[in-house]
Amino acid sequence: MKLAFRETMLILTLALALTLDISGALHVYGLGFVMSQRYALLVSGLLLICAAAWLVCSVWFDRANEQAIHFDWGRLLAGAALLIWLASCYNGIWLLAELLSWVWLLVALSGVVLFVRALVRPISNLALACWAALFGSCARLLAFDDLEIVPQNGDMLPLVQAALANLLEGRNPYQIYRMPWEVPLTYLPVTWLAYLPSFQLGLDIRITNIAAELSIGAALVWLSRALKDRPSQQKDVDLALAVWACIFLQPSSVNWALSTSAPIFWACVVFGLVLLLAERHWQAALALGLAAAASPLSVIVMPFVALFWLRRFGWYRTAGYLLLFGGLFGLLVAPFLLWSPESFLFGVWRWFNDNSLYPRLRWDMDHTWARMPGLSGIFWRRGLEYLLKPIQMLLMLALLVWFVCHGALGRLLAPTIVAAYILFTVFNPVVWPYFYVPALVMALVALAALERPEAPVAPLGDA
Repeated sequence: MKLAFRETMLILTLALALTLDISGALHVYGLGFVMSQRYALLVSGLLLICAAAWLVCSVWFDRANEQAIHFDWGRLLAGAALLIWLASCYNGIWLLAELLSWVWLLVALSGVVLFVRALVRPISNLALACWAALFGSCARLLAFDDLEIVPQNGDMLPLVQAALANLLEGRNPYQIYRMPWEVPLTYLPVTWLAYLPSFQLGLDIRITNIAAELSIGAALVWLSRALKDRPSQQKDVDLALAVWACIFLQPSSVNWALSTSAPIFWACVVFGLVLLLAERHWQAALALGLAAAASPLSVIVMPFVALFWLRRFGWYRTAGYLLLFGGLFGLLVAPFLLWSPESFLFGVWRWFNDNSLYPRLRWDMDHTWARMPGLSGIFWRRGLEYLLKPIQMLLMLALLVWFVCHGALGRLLAPTIVAAYILFTVFNPVVWPYFYVPALVMALVALAALERPEAPVAPLGDA
C-alpha cells in the first residue's frame, strides 16, 4: 500500500528540514570534518531529489491511495521535537561560554521532560507549537550575551546596526562599511529597517529575529482560525504548525537567528502566501510587496503568484494586484534608490550578483563555494561560473512552463516554489546553508494547502 499524500508531503518536509539542519549545524552532529567538494555534491544531490519529489508528489495528489497507511501524527512529531530539542541542547552548550549555567540546564531539562511527556501522551499541535516557541525562544535569548553582535561572529547584524546608526544621524545608509574588511550594505530597506524599533530601544536587535520567526507560527495559527469552516484544510494547517514547531527548535534555526538578518524575509514571504490561502488577495499583494522590499529572492515567488492570479481572476484583477504589489515595493525602495543610486545598486545588486566582486573575492580567499551545499564549486573550479546564472534562468523558465501546463493551480503554487528555491540556490554562484531556508518555510505553506479548493478559471478579460 502506498503512503497517503499527507504522509508523503510530511516526510518530504521533514527530510528537507533534516538535510538543511545538518548542513547548517555540522558541529552539532560531529560532522564538521566532512566539509568538502564531495560533501557539497552529496547534499546537492539530496536537495535535487527533494525538489523533484515535491513536483512529482504535488501532481500525484489526485491519484493518492485512499487506503494508505497513516502515521500517528502526535507521536511522530512529538518524537521529532524531542530529538531536535536534544540537538539544540548540545548546540546551546557549544554556544554558551558557561557550560554549567543553571538557567540553561533548567531550560534544557524542562524541555526534555515536557517533550517526553508529549511523546508518551500526544498533545494538540497548537500546544506542541507553544512549547516549542517557549523553549526555542529561551535557547536564543540565553545565547545573546555569549554570542555578541560583532563582525567576528558574522557581519550581517553589525552591518544592520551601522546602517541604522547612519540613518538616524541623517547619513546615507547605503555606503561602504569597515568591519575592518570593507563591505557595502547589501540588504533592501525592509530587512534592515525591521530592526529599527529594537535598535532605538537599546535592545539586542536579535529580538526582532525571534519575533519574525514566531510570527511564522502565528500566521499558521491565524490561518487555522480563518479556515474553521473547512475542517479538512484546517487539519492540514494544524499539521504545518506542528512541523513549524520542530523547525523552530532546530540548532541551525537558532544559529541563523543569532547571526543573520534572513528571518525578516522568511516571515514576509510566508505572510504573503498564507494570505493567499485565506483568499485575502489584496492583503497578500501588500505582504508580497513588503517581501520584495526585503529581499531580491522575492523574484522567485512573484512569477508563480502572478500566473496563479491570472488563472483565477483574469487580466484586470491581476493587474490591480501587481500594481498594489509594485506600488508598495517602489514606495519603500525609491527613497533610498534616489538618495544614492550608484551605492544602492552596488550594495543591493552588484555585490552578490557580479561574479567579479564578492563571489570572486570569497572564492580566491579559500574556495568557500566548493564546500557549501551547492554545485557552484564545480563551476568555479573550471572557470565556468559565468554559466550559473543562465542555468538558473533556464530552470526558472522551465518551472514556470511546468506550472502553467499543470493549470497554475493553487495547490501546486507552494510546492512549485519549494522546488524553485532549491534549484535556484543549488546553482547560485554564492551559497550559504541558510539560503535554502525559504524553501523550507514554503514547504510549511505547502503542507497547509494540501486540500485547498480550486475556484473556477476566470475569463482572461474578467475584472
